[in-house]
Amino acid sequence: MSETIRFSKEQFVQFCKAFDESNAFDFDENAVEEIGPNKYRYCTTYRDEYNYKSPVELRMEDGIVSWDVQYGWDYAYEEIEDLYWRMVREFFGPDGMELSPKELRVIREAYAILKSVRAMVGDEDDRARLKDALHFIECLLMEYGGY
Repeated sequence: MSETIRFSKEQFVQFCKAFDESNAFDFDENAVEEIGPNKYRYCTTYRDEYNYKSPVELRMEDGIVSWDVQYGWDYAYEEIEDLYWRMVREFFGPDGMELSPKELRVIREAYAILKSVRAMVGDEDDRARLKDALHFIECLLMEYGGY
């Protein structure tokens, strides 16, 4: 969630729809409730990979999107946040957008792995390719504030 990114009602509805589709549920646009001036709520269900389910409330107030998972599962929050950032990039483009914590963690882990592999590689061409890959990941980390 970001305090600086504001969704329109239509974007919030698209976010809710994407959430339901990612959890293999049919989306009902009529279930998006207006609960006050510029305040909307959508009650739905999160389904994990083992088919366990938890009620979820997606909210938007004055364009700011937030959510709660009833059972408080960290991985559910993480998946919702990843979906949120994907939608932000889709709606507003990649310029100046943040990576989700999960995306940043994956890039950091890739960087650490490449650094350790570089020390073990003997072939000069392979070392050059690894150096290029490391440089690319370093640029990603610097651009998105994770370095």
